[in-house]
Amino acid sequence: RELTAELERQLGAVLGGGATEGGVALEPAYCFGNCGLGAAATVDGRLYGRATARLVMDKLGDGG
Repeated sequence: RELTAELERQLGAVLGGGATEGGVALEPAYCFGNCGLGAAATVDGRLYGRATARLVMDKLGDGG
């Protein structure tokens, strides 16, 4: 939940609320089969384990 809350704050998006004007959506999901490396996130279809808000924002900034 900390990752979700931080990304909601930084992106101005709401979990499950659809895409922002910038095309970013936060969607609820389970571990993507990557439970041992949670929190997990996908950016442009690429899976990242041990995700942090900084990692996600960096990947969004460089196009994935």
